[in-house]
Amino acid sequence: MQWIFKVIIIFWVVCDCAYAQLAPRSLDIANPNPVGSGARAMGMGNAFIAIADDATAASWNPAGLTLMTRPEMSLAVENISFSEESHTAKPVTDHFNLADFNFASIVFRPNFGKKTDGRNTVFSINYFTLFRFDKSLDLSLNQSGELLGFPVIQTANYNLDNEGSLSALTPALGVVVSDNVFLGLSLNIWNHHMTGNSTFRKTELTTGQRDFGGGVTLATNPLLDKNTYEVDEGYSFVIGLQYQPSAPWSFGFVVKPDYDLKLDHKRIVIDSEGGIATKTLDQRLNAKLEFPWIIGFGVVWEPSKDKWKISTDITWTQWSKYNFRERGENKNPLSADSSDSKDTYTIRFGYESLHELKKLIIPFRWGLGYDPAPSINSVDDFYTVSVGSGIQFRDRVILDLAYEFRWGKNVNSATIAGFIGSQEGQDVQRHRLLMSLLFYF
Repeated sequence: MQWIFKVIIIFWVVCDCAYAQLAPRSLDIANPNPVGSGARAMGMGNAFIAIADDATAASWNPAGLTLMTRPEMSLAVENISFSEESHTAKPVTDHFNLADFNFASIVFRPNFGKKTDGRNTVFSINYFTLFRFDKSLDLSLNQSGELLGFPVIQTANYNLDNEGSLSALTPALGVVVSDNVFLGLSLNIWNHHMTGNSTFRKTELTTGQRDFGGGVTLATNPLLDKNTYEVDEGYSFVIGLQYQPSAPWSFGFVVKPDYDLKLDHKRIVIDSEGGIATKTLDQRLNAKLEFPWIIGFGVVWEPSKDKWKISTDITWTQWSKYNFRERGENKNPLSADSSDSKDTYTIRFGYESLHELKKLIIPFRWGLGYDPAPSINSVDDFYTVSVGSGIQFRDRVILDLAYEFRWGKNVNSATIAGFIGSQEGQDVQRHRLLMSLLFYF
């Protein structure tokens, strides 16, 4: 009996060390998913830098505000649904659904509709949701082996639930420099108390058990780790340029310099022992999330004015500088360690044609894109395809609808890296439906 007891103790210690390796490396901040604004842009594959001639210009290219001839008000709502199949020893498919507000804006200019000296300035006030963090992950793992002649089976379960978004209040202006050169500037004000929608929550639950010959089962205490990040303060700029030399070409250029978000980080860890939950950690910390530079260039070819057009965008994002800083330590937000991420290059294509019917205009749009996401020492390859349409009523109200399908194979490896038994990552499919409503005054 003493010999068996010693074996159990040894087995407990060895398995406990192994079990500590089962859970993924903790994510201090998940991979943010950039959110494009407006159903028209999404229907064109988000190839909108050189077009940007409606209220959403403040997020795509604020120089496009100068192309608007009338004051307008707009808003948009969206629905997102996605599934992720994890490549573990036992493949698991997770589903997530979200319905939320996308943006709202109002655009105005002194002397709208009147010619002044050719130096008109257009103003807008906007509310944008620019990043989302929603994700669910449920992984399980079975390991079998032998210890001192005894068969050993170890089971671990890991559940990750992310939710939240980053929204900004954005004043913007566009200035007509000359007949074919336009400049614009947007200021994004990040503050949860102001927007009510700039927070991110991450909940991790780890459970498991160990079985070995003789019918002895040793359960692992459930461990619950809750992290909440709330944006206290942050400011960022979008600088835009549009150049229209002559028909049928137009060009757009946009720069988004790097910026920091000051975060209030609250963490609670709850361990359970003997069926009794015990709070083992309750702390509040100050942190900083450093976002990278983004530079984009767009071209539009419009051989038939107000009939049809083709657009192309190329965007560089400096994800290698994406950083999370807390208690004097710099970490990669994707993995909570010092791993490097790679910069990404996005390529998008869009098409739009307008069909006039007596008092109505019906648009048709489609788009394609290569939209990679940052990972650890690599990039995750994502692709998009989208379609869109709508209806314009009597030159006063425009309703736009768009659908986007985004997919990637063997992606999100940064999320499940370190989980024993995982292979290359996940297969992801995301469906997004966006509706925009615009009113002209």
